[in-house]
Amino acid sequence: MPPSRRPGPSSRLVAVDVARCLALLGILVNHLVGGMPSLLLWDVHAVLFATLVGVGAHLGTVGGRASSTVRAGVVRAGVLAVVGLALADLGTRAAIVLLTLAVVTLVATWAARRPTRTVLVAAAVLALVSPALARAGRAASSGPGLPDVGWSDLADPPHALATLLWATSYPAAVWPAFGLLGVAVARAFLPGDGRPPRPVSLALAGGALVLAGRVSSILVLAVTGRTALLDAEARAALEHSGLPDDADRLALVGPYLPSTPSLLVSGGLALLVLAAVCAVCRLPRVPTSPPARALADLGSMTLSAYTLHVLLLPPTERVLAAHPGLDPWWVYAAHVGLLAAVLLTWRRVLPRPLAPGPLEWLTRRAITAVSPRSGPTPDPRPARRRA
Repeated sequence: MPPSRRPGPSSRLVAVDVARCLALLGILVNHLVGGMPSLLLWDVHAVLFATLVGVGAHLGTVGGRASSTVRAGVVRAGVLAVVGLALADLGTRAAIVLLTLAVVTLVATWAARRPTRTVLVAAAVLALVSPALARAGRAASSGPGLPDVGWSDLADPPHALATLLWATSYPAAVWPAFGLLGVAVARAFLPGDGRPPRPVSLALAGGALVLAGRVSSILVLAVTGRTALLDAEARAALEHSGLPDDADRLALVGPYLPSTPSLLVSGGLALLVLAAVCAVCRLPRVPTSPPARALADLGSMTLSAYTLHVLLLPPTERVLAAHPGLDPWWVYAAHVGLLAAVLLTWRRVLPRPLAPGPLEWLTRRAITAVSPRSGPTPDPRPARRRA
Protein backbone atom coordinates (compact mmCIF):
# COMPACT_ATOMS: atom_id res chain seq x y z
CA MET A 1 0.00 0.00 0.00
CA PRO A 2 1.16 3.55 -0.59
CA PRO A 3 3.31 5.28 2.05
CA SER A 4 1.80 7.54 4.66
CA ARG A 5 1.27 11.22 4.08
CA ARG A 6 3.94 13.80 4.81
CA PRO A 7 3.65 16.65 7.29
CA GLY A 8 1.31 19.39 6.15
CA PRO A 9 -0.40 17.40 3.40
CA SER A 10 -2.83 18.90 0.92
CA SER A 11 -6.55 18.27 1.26
CA ARG A 12 -6.15 15.90 -1.71
CA LEU A 13 -3.76 13.62 0.16
CA VAL A 14 -5.81 13.81 3.36
CA ALA A 15 -8.90 12.83 1.37
CA VAL A 16 -7.16 9.81 -0.15
CA ASP A 17 -6.00 8.59 3.27
CA VAL A 18 -9.44 9.22 4.82
CA ALA A 19 -11.01 7.25 1.97
CA ARG A 20 -8.60 4.38 2.66
CA CYS A 21 -9.65 4.42 6.31
CA LEU A 22 -13.34 4.36 5.38
CA ALA A 23 -12.69 1.40 3.09
CA LEU A 24 -10.97 -0.39 5.97
CA LEU A 25 -13.89 0.33 8.32
CA GLY A 26 -16.26 -1.05 5.69
CA ILE A 27 -14.25 -4.25 5.42
CA LEU A 28 -14.48 -4.64 9.20
CA VAL A 29 -18.27 -4.29 8.99
CA ASN A 30 -18.34 -7.03 6.38
CA HIS A 31 -16.17 -9.36 8.47
CA LEU A 32 -17.69 -8.73 11.90
CA VAL A 33 -21.29 -7.54 11.48
CA GLY A 34 -22.68 -8.87 8.20
CA GLY A 35 -26.40 -8.89 7.52
CA MET A 36 -28.14 -5.72 6.38
CA PRO A 37 -25.12 -3.44 7.04
CA SER A 38 -23.01 -5.55 4.67
CA LEU A 39 -25.86 -5.51 2.16
CA LEU A 40 -26.00 -1.71 2.29
CA LEU A 41 -22.25 -1.43 1.86
CA TRP A 42 -22.50 -3.54 -1.32
CA ASP A 43 -18.87 -4.22 -2.26
CA VAL A 44 -17.87 -0.56 -2.32
CA HIS A 45 -15.36 -0.82 0.55
CA ALA A 46 -13.26 -3.47 -1.21
CA VAL A 47 -13.65 -1.85 -4.64
CA LEU A 48 -12.63 1.50 -3.14
CA PHE A 49 -9.46 -0.13 -1.81
CA ALA A 50 -8.58 -1.44 -5.28
CA THR A 51 -9.39 1.90 -6.91
CA LEU A 52 -7.21 3.75 -4.40
CA VAL A 53 -4.29 1.50 -5.35
CA GLY A 54 -4.49 3.11 -8.79
CA VAL A 55 -4.94 6.58 -7.30
CA GLY A 56 -1.85 6.06 -5.15
CA ALA A 57 0.16 4.78 -8.11
CA HIS A 58 -0.54 8.01 -9.99
CA LEU A 59 0.04 10.32 -7.03
CA GLY A 60 3.33 8.56 -6.33
CA THR A 61 4.64 9.53 -9.75
CA VAL A 62 3.93 13.22 -9.17
CA GLY A 63 7.23 14.78 -8.17
CA GLY A 64 9.37 11.84 -9.24
CA ARG A 65 9.95 10.42 -5.75
CA ALA A 66 12.12 7.34 -5.35
CA SER A 67 9.14 5.57 -3.80
CA SER A 68 7.32 5.85 -7.14
CA THR A 69 9.71 3.75 -9.22
CA VAL A 70 8.72 0.52 -10.90
CA ARG A 71 10.94 -1.33 -8.43
CA ALA A 72 9.03 0.26 -5.57
CA GLY A 73 5.72 -0.88 -7.07
CA VAL A 74 7.02 -4.42 -7.45
CA VAL A 75 8.23 -4.41 -3.84
CA ARG A 76 4.84 -3.19 -2.59
CA ALA A 77 3.13 -5.93 -4.57
CA GLY A 78 5.55 -8.49 -3.13
CA VAL A 79 4.86 -7.37 0.44
CA LEU A 80 1.10 -7.54 -0.15
CA ALA A 81 1.46 -11.04 -1.61
CA VAL A 82 3.62 -12.36 1.25
CA VAL A 83 1.32 -10.95 3.93
CA GLY A 84 -1.81 -12.06 2.07
CA LEU A 85 -0.59 -15.65 1.69
CA ALA A 86 0.23 -15.79 5.40
CA LEU A 87 -3.13 -14.35 6.51
CA ALA A 88 -5.06 -16.73 4.25
CA ASP A 89 -3.45 -19.70 6.02
CA LEU A 90 -5.10 -18.60 9.29
CA GLY A 91 -8.40 -19.91 7.92
CA THR A 92 -10.52 -17.10 9.39
CA ARG A 93 -13.99 -16.01 8.32
CA ALA A 94 -12.38 -13.29 6.16
CA ALA A 95 -11.65 -13.78 2.47
CA ILE A 96 -8.22 -12.15 2.19
CA VAL A 97 -8.02 -9.51 -0.54
CA LEU A 98 -4.29 -8.73 -0.32
CA LEU A 99 -3.07 -11.17 -2.98
CA THR A 100 -5.47 -9.68 -5.51
CA LEU A 101 -4.38 -6.19 -4.45
CA ALA A 102 -0.80 -7.26 -5.18
CA VAL A 103 -1.82 -7.98 -8.77
CA VAL A 104 -3.73 -4.68 -8.91
CA THR A 105 -0.59 -2.91 -7.65
CA LEU A 106 1.53 -4.38 -10.45
CA VAL A 107 -1.01 -3.36 -13.09
CA ALA A 108 -1.40 0.14 -11.60
CA THR A 109 2.38 0.57 -11.46
CA TRP A 110 2.50 -0.19 -15.17
CA ALA A 111 -0.47 2.06 -15.95
CA ALA A 112 0.87 5.06 -14.04
CA ARG A 113 3.65 5.31 -16.63
CA ARG A 114 1.45 4.97 -19.70
CA PRO A 115 -0.55 7.57 -21.65
CA THR A 116 -4.08 8.18 -20.42
CA ARG A 117 -5.56 6.81 -23.65
CA THR A 118 -3.69 3.54 -23.14
CA VAL A 119 -4.95 3.31 -19.56
CA LEU A 120 -8.56 3.95 -20.59
CA VAL A 121 -8.42 1.41 -23.42
CA ALA A 122 -6.87 -1.20 -21.12
CA ALA A 123 -9.55 -0.55 -18.47
CA ALA A 124 -12.35 -0.84 -21.04
CA VAL A 125 -10.99 -4.05 -22.56
CA LEU A 126 -10.48 -5.59 -19.13
CA ALA A 127 -13.98 -4.63 -17.97
CA LEU A 128 -15.55 -6.08 -21.12
CA VAL A 129 -13.50 -9.25 -21.52
CA SER A 130 -12.33 -10.36 -18.08
CA PRO A 131 -15.74 -11.40 -16.63
CA ALA A 132 -16.35 -13.88 -19.46
CA LEU A 133 -12.73 -15.03 -19.27
CA ALA A 134 -13.08 -15.58 -15.52
CA ARG A 135 -16.26 -17.60 -15.97
CA ALA A 136 -14.56 -19.79 -18.59
CA GLY A 137 -11.63 -20.24 -16.23
CA ARG A 138 -13.91 -21.32 -13.38
CA ALA A 139 -15.69 -23.78 -15.65
CA ALA A 140 -12.38 -25.31 -16.73
CA SER A 141 -10.92 -25.50 -13.22
CA SER A 142 -10.95 -28.71 -11.23
CA GLY A 143 -10.69 -29.33 -7.52
CA PRO A 144 -12.55 -27.81 -4.56
CA GLY A 145 -13.11 -24.07 -4.50
CA LEU A 146 -11.08 -21.93 -2.10
CA PRO A 147 -12.08 -18.60 -0.52
CA ASP A 148 -8.51 -17.34 -0.99
CA VAL A 149 -4.96 -18.59 -1.54
CA GLY A 150 -2.45 -19.23 1.25
CA TRP A 151 1.08 -20.57 1.42
CA SER A 152 -0.23 -24.10 1.95
CA ASP A 153 -2.24 -23.89 -1.28
CA LEU A 154 0.92 -23.30 -3.31
CA ALA A 155 1.61 -27.05 -3.07
CA ASP A 156 -0.78 -27.27 -6.04
CA PRO A 157 0.37 -24.30 -8.19
CA PRO A 158 -2.14 -24.69 -11.08
CA HIS A 159 -5.09 -24.86 -8.69
CA ALA A 160 -3.76 -21.94 -6.63
CA LEU A 161 -3.28 -19.82 -9.75
CA ALA A 162 -6.75 -20.68 -11.07
CA THR A 163 -8.26 -19.80 -7.70
CA LEU A 164 -6.47 -16.46 -7.60
CA LEU A 165 -7.39 -15.52 -11.15
CA TRP A 166 -11.03 -16.57 -11.31
CA ALA A 167 -12.50 -18.23 -8.24
CA THR A 168 -12.28 -15.91 -5.21
CA SER A 169 -14.60 -13.03 -4.35
CA TYR A 170 -11.83 -10.79 -5.74
CA PRO A 171 -10.76 -12.49 -8.99
CA ALA A 172 -7.34 -11.19 -9.96
CA ALA A 173 -8.20 -11.45 -13.65
CA VAL A 174 -11.01 -8.92 -13.14
CA TRP A 175 -10.16 -6.53 -10.31
CA PRO A 176 -7.16 -4.78 -11.93
CA ALA A 177 -9.82 -2.87 -13.88
CA PHE A 178 -10.45 -0.90 -10.68
CA GLY A 179 -6.75 -0.07 -10.38
CA LEU A 180 -6.75 1.23 -13.95
CA LEU A 181 -9.85 3.27 -13.13
CA GLY A 182 -8.02 4.76 -10.15
CA VAL A 183 -5.06 5.83 -12.29
CA ALA A 184 -7.35 7.45 -14.86
CA VAL A 185 -9.53 9.37 -12.40
CA ALA A 186 -6.53 10.53 -10.36
CA ARG A 187 -5.01 12.07 -13.49
CA ALA A 188 -8.27 13.77 -14.40
CA PHE A 189 -9.66 14.85 -11.04
CA LEU A 190 -6.81 14.62 -8.46
CA PRO A 191 -3.89 15.85 -10.58
CA GLY A 192 -1.44 16.81 -7.83
CA ASP A 193 0.33 19.39 -10.00
CA GLY A 194 -0.86 22.47 -8.15
CA ARG A 195 -4.44 22.24 -9.36
CA PRO A 196 -7.12 21.51 -6.73
CA PRO A 197 -9.16 18.30 -6.72
CA ARG A 198 -12.39 18.36 -8.72
CA PRO A 199 -14.90 16.45 -6.57
CA VAL A 200 -17.95 17.55 -8.56
CA SER A 201 -16.50 16.25 -11.82
CA LEU A 202 -15.38 13.09 -10.02
CA ALA A 203 -18.93 12.58 -8.72
CA LEU A 204 -20.36 13.09 -12.20
CA ALA A 205 -17.96 10.48 -13.58
CA GLY A 206 -18.97 8.07 -10.81
CA GLY A 207 -22.66 8.66 -11.43
CA ALA A 208 -22.17 8.10 -15.15
CA LEU A 209 -20.51 4.74 -14.50
CA VAL A 210 -23.32 3.65 -12.16
CA LEU A 211 -25.93 4.68 -14.72
CA ALA A 212 -24.07 2.99 -17.57
CA GLY A 213 -23.75 -0.26 -15.62
CA ARG A 214 -27.39 -0.39 -14.55
CA VAL A 215 -28.85 0.66 -17.90
CA SER A 216 -26.60 -1.66 -19.93
CA SER A 217 -27.67 -4.60 -17.77
CA ILE A 218 -31.37 -3.83 -18.24
CA LEU A 219 -30.96 -3.30 -21.99
CA VAL A 220 -29.12 -6.59 -22.49
CA LEU A 221 -31.77 -8.47 -20.52
CA ALA A 222 -34.60 -6.71 -22.39
CA VAL A 223 -33.12 -7.36 -25.83
CA THR A 224 -32.52 -11.04 -25.03
CA GLY A 225 -35.93 -11.50 -23.39
CA ARG A 226 -34.51 -12.35 -19.96
CA THR A 227 -35.94 -9.54 -17.81
CA ALA A 228 -37.20 -12.17 -15.34
CA LEU A 229 -33.58 -12.45 -14.21
CA LEU A 230 -33.94 -9.02 -12.60
CA ASP A 231 -36.20 -10.64 -9.98
CA ALA A 232 -33.52 -13.24 -9.23
CA GLU A 233 -30.95 -10.46 -9.00
CA ALA A 234 -33.08 -8.48 -6.52
CA ARG A 235 -33.82 -11.61 -4.47
CA ALA A 236 -30.12 -12.48 -4.25
CA ALA A 237 -29.31 -8.93 -3.13
CA LEU A 238 -31.99 -8.87 -0.43
CA GLU A 239 -31.09 -12.33 0.86
CA HIS A 240 -27.35 -11.66 0.61
CA SER A 241 -26.98 -14.86 -1.40
CA GLY A 242 -25.18 -15.77 -4.58
CA LEU A 243 -26.44 -16.31 -8.09
CA PRO A 244 -25.87 -19.45 -10.19
CA ASP A 245 -22.51 -19.31 -11.95
CA ASP A 246 -23.90 -19.42 -15.47
CA ALA A 247 -23.81 -17.17 -18.53
CA ASP A 248 -26.88 -15.24 -17.35
CA ARG A 249 -24.89 -13.84 -14.44
CA LEU A 250 -22.65 -11.90 -16.85
CA ALA A 251 -25.53 -9.48 -17.51
CA LEU A 252 -26.57 -8.91 -13.89
CA VAL A 253 -25.52 -6.47 -11.18
CA GLY A 254 -24.62 -7.46 -7.64
CA PRO A 255 -21.96 -7.16 -4.94
CA TYR A 256 -18.79 -9.10 -5.77
CA LEU A 257 -20.43 -10.18 -9.03
CA PRO A 258 -17.78 -10.53 -11.77
CA SER A 259 -19.79 -9.02 -14.62
CA THR A 260 -19.23 -5.95 -16.76
CA PRO A 261 -22.34 -4.12 -15.47
CA SER A 262 -21.29 -4.84 -11.88
CA LEU A 263 -17.78 -3.53 -12.51
CA LEU A 264 -19.27 -0.28 -13.80
CA VAL A 265 -21.74 0.10 -10.93
CA SER A 266 -19.26 -0.77 -8.18
CA GLY A 267 -16.51 1.37 -9.69
CA GLY A 268 -18.92 4.29 -10.01
CA LEU A 269 -20.07 3.94 -6.40
CA ALA A 270 -16.45 3.94 -5.25
CA LEU A 271 -15.84 7.18 -7.17
CA LEU A 272 -18.91 8.74 -5.55
CA VAL A 273 -17.53 7.92 -2.09
CA LEU A 274 -14.12 9.33 -3.02
CA ALA A 275 -15.74 12.48 -4.44
CA ALA A 276 -17.71 13.02 -1.23
CA VAL A 277 -14.58 12.62 0.89
CA CYS A 278 -12.65 15.03 -1.36
CA ALA A 279 -15.44 17.59 -1.11
CA VAL A 280 -15.54 17.41 2.70
CA CYS A 281 -11.75 17.61 2.97
CA ARG A 282 -11.73 20.81 0.90
CA LEU A 283 -13.77 22.61 3.54
CA PRO A 284 -11.83 25.07 5.72
CA ARG A 285 -10.06 23.53 8.71
CA VAL A 286 -11.35 20.02 7.96
CA PRO A 287 -7.99 18.54 6.84
CA THR A 288 -6.32 19.70 10.07
CA SER A 289 -9.18 18.77 12.40
CA PRO A 290 -8.49 15.97 14.93
CA PRO A 291 -11.08 13.54 13.46
CA ALA A 292 -9.74 13.97 9.91
CA ARG A 293 -6.16 13.62 11.12
CA ALA A 294 -6.98 10.43 13.02
CA LEU A 295 -8.82 8.92 10.05
CA ALA A 296 -6.05 9.94 7.66
CA ASP A 297 -3.36 8.52 9.94
CA LEU A 298 -5.17 5.18 10.12
CA GLY A 299 -5.74 5.34 6.37
CA SER A 300 -2.01 5.69 5.79
CA MET A 301 -1.45 2.49 7.82
CA THR A 302 -4.09 0.28 6.25
CA LEU A 303 -1.80 -2.69 5.60
CA SER A 304 -0.83 -2.83 9.27
CA ALA A 305 -4.42 -2.20 10.36
CA TYR A 306 -5.88 -4.86 8.06
CA THR A 307 -3.25 -7.38 9.17
CA LEU A 308 -3.86 -6.70 12.86
CA HIS A 309 -7.61 -7.03 12.30
CA VAL A 310 -7.24 -10.44 10.63
CA LEU A 311 -4.87 -11.61 13.39
CA LEU A 312 -7.57 -10.69 15.91
CA LEU A 313 -10.25 -12.73 14.12
CA PRO A 314 -9.38 -16.19 15.59
CA PRO A 315 -9.76 -15.03 19.23
CA THR A 316 -12.81 -13.01 18.19
CA GLU A 317 -14.42 -16.12 16.74
CA ARG A 318 -13.77 -17.99 19.99
CA VAL A 319 -15.46 -15.19 21.94
CA LEU A 320 -18.46 -15.26 19.60
CA ALA A 321 -18.71 -19.04 19.91
CA ALA A 322 -18.72 -18.76 23.71
CA HIS A 323 -21.22 -15.87 23.70
CA PRO A 324 -23.53 -16.39 20.71
CA GLY A 325 -25.88 -13.60 21.83
CA LEU A 326 -23.17 -10.94 21.77
CA ASP A 327 -24.12 -7.95 19.63
CA PRO A 328 -21.72 -7.88 16.65
CA TRP A 329 -21.55 -4.10 16.83
CA TRP A 330 -19.82 -4.40 20.22
CA VAL A 331 -17.29 -6.70 18.60
CA TYR A 332 -16.87 -4.20 15.77
CA ALA A 333 -16.37 -1.33 18.23
CA ALA A 334 -13.77 -3.38 20.11
CA HIS A 335 -11.84 -4.10 16.90
CA VAL A 336 -11.91 -0.48 15.76
CA GLY A 337 -10.96 0.79 19.20
CA LEU A 338 -8.05 -1.62 19.52
CA LEU A 339 -6.75 -0.89 16.02
CA ALA A 340 -6.96 2.85 16.63
CA ALA A 341 -5.32 2.63 20.06
CA VAL A 342 -2.41 0.46 18.91
CA LEU A 343 -1.66 2.12 15.59
CA LEU A 344 -2.27 5.75 16.55
CA THR A 345 -0.10 5.25 19.62
CA TRP A 346 2.56 3.76 17.35
CA ARG A 347 2.20 6.79 15.08
CA ARG A 348 2.40 9.37 17.86
CA VAL A 349 5.08 7.80 20.06
CA LEU A 350 7.70 6.25 17.79
CA PRO A 351 10.29 8.31 15.90
CA ARG A 352 9.57 9.28 12.30
CA PRO A 353 11.31 6.40 10.46
CA LEU A 354 9.05 3.92 12.27
CA ALA A 355 5.97 6.13 12.53
CA PRO A 356 4.20 5.22 9.26
CA GLY A 357 3.29 1.78 10.68
CA PRO A 358 5.13 -1.51 11.20
CA LEU A 359 4.40 -3.08 7.83
CA GLU A 360 4.60 0.25 6.03
CA TRP A 361 8.05 0.78 7.58
CA LEU A 362 9.16 -2.68 6.45
CA THR A 363 7.87 -1.92 2.96
CA ARG A 364 9.88 1.28 2.84
CA ARG A 365 12.98 -0.51 4.02
CA ALA A 366 12.54 -3.11 1.30
CA ILE A 367 12.08 -0.38 -1.31
CA THR A 368 15.24 1.36 -0.10
CA ALA A 369 17.15 -1.92 -0.27
CA VAL A 370 16.33 -2.48 -3.94
CA SER A 371 16.53 1.15 -5.08
CA PRO A 372 19.78 2.27 -6.70
CA ARG A 373 21.73 4.57 -4.45
CA SER A 374 22.28 8.03 -5.84
CA GLY A 375 25.44 10.02 -5.32
CA PRO A 376 27.34 12.92 -6.81
CA THR A 377 27.78 12.69 -10.56
CA PRO A 378 31.47 12.47 -11.45
CA ASP A 379 32.88 15.23 -13.63
CA PRO A 380 33.45 13.68 -17.08
CA ARG A 381 36.19 16.19 -17.89
CA PRO A 382 39.83 15.26 -17.21
CA ALA A 383 41.36 16.79 -14.12
CA ARG A 384 43.29 19.98 -14.71
CA ARG A 385 46.98 19.95 -14.00
CA ARG A 386 48.18 22.60 -11.64
CA ALA A 387 50.68 25.06 -12.98
